[in-house]
Formats: sequence, structure tokens, C-alpha cells
Amino acid sequence: MKSILTGLLALALVGCSRYTRVELYFGQSRPDGSLIAPADWQAFSDSVITPVLPEGLSVVDARGQWRGASGKVISEPSKVVLAFVPLTKGRSQAIDLIRKKYCLYFHQESVMRIDQKVKAVRF
Repeated sequence: MKSILTGLLALALVGCSRYTRVELYFGQSRPDGSLIAPADWQAFSDSVITPVLPEGLSVVDARGQWRGASGKVISEPSKVVLAFVPLTKGRSQAIDLIRKKYCLYFHQESVMRIDQKVKAVRF
């Protein structure tokens, strides 16, 4: 009986820790001060983000600030992408590729990423 309970506990713990909350912060200002057009953001999201996070995600409009490479504090509108996913090495690399592509396409210095293990996700 003890071994059965131990096995069930192990399965429960594996299930609890298999999801990671991934947050990505995308600045919406271009270096020239213009904003990324909503249609351009949506096209990027549809063609680059969604294929990596097909299970689902949320996009939240935000306003953020950060210190750029020049030392100047920049305040800008942002998009925050939130997803709860099983985070494998391959998926982690694909998420980093999203960040690199966004920086390349929209001439950004960086895209902030936060990963946080979660105890439980229920859909």
C-alpha cells in the first residue's frame, strides 16, 4: 500500500511541475519613435509566436519602461504574451528564436523573457 501511495504522489508531483509560465515583453516603439502598427504585430504573432505556442496564449496591452543601451530610460507601449506550457529544451530554444526574430524584424534591443514553474495548471 505504501508503494502505491508513493507512486501516486510521484505522479501528482510530476503533473504539478510540468508546466512553466512563460512571459514575453515586446516593446511597441521603433527606434525612430514610431509605433509598430497593430496589423504588423498581428502578422508577427500569427506567423511567428502562434506556431511555437499553439496550445494557447494571452496577449496583454501594457506600458513599460526600461534603460536602453544608451543609458536613457525609455517608456513605451508594450505587448505581454503569457503562456503556460511544458517547457522542453527545444521549445525553450524556439521561444528564444521568437525573441531574436522580433528584435530583427522591428529593430528592438531586446525582448524580456520570464520563465516561472507553476504548481498547477487546470484547463
